[in-house]
Amino acid sequence: MVRSKLNLLRSEINHYLGLPYFLNYSKLSHHLSNAQVGKGNWQEILELTQEKASQSQINLILLSPRELYFFQKKHRIGIDCSGLAYHLVDFWLLLTKNKKLSNFVLGTNNQSDVRHLSAHLLTSNPNAHPVTDLKSVQTADLVRENSGKHVLFVIQKKSDSLDCVDSSRQGRGVRLKTLSLSSIQVPEVFRLRPFLSTSPQSTRHT
Repeated sequence: MVRSKLNLLRSEINHYLGLPYFLNYSKLSHHLSNAQVGKGNWQEILELTQEKASQSQINLILLSPRELYFFQKKHRIGIDCSGLAYHLVDFWLLLTKNKKLSNFVLGTNNQSDVRHLSAHLLTSNPNAHPVTDLKSVQTADLVRENSGKHVLFVIQKKSDSLDCVDSSRQGRGVRLKTLSLSSIQVPEVFRLRPFLSTSPQSTRHT
């Protein structure tokens, strides 16, 4: 059962692989869709990509992966690290517990949607707690880097390493990554509240 769910998770991740990194700085971001500010899920990003391609009279099917990447970059289409982590955690939470992440997290202005949650907020109290025993790292834990400015999503723990995925400028977008457990310090791995065994029931409603 767990393996089949992991396969579904990996299939979901495949939709994001190769997407450019995008971090929004626009002061007019409140007028833009999630996909225009680096926070859209892959379906929203695909829809925006198709819209821009139609406007430019470009057939996306004819583009190579490299050409598609630069087309999306040109139109400021992509996803940042916290947007990717949020959507993947939400997918895994729905798959394993039939719950939505927005029912558990708090972002800026007490908002729980993806646009109000940064890498720092996703890996801070009250949203998450550090994993003190790295041997117990599990799927959907988050690896916090650069003092909370970057976050990676844990796909699966192996014997001495973690399979992860993240979106970064240095990695040229969404890429798979393997981290050695010996390279990780405590506390650098965090578990979101709905996955904690002692997690209180949320008072939020969808």
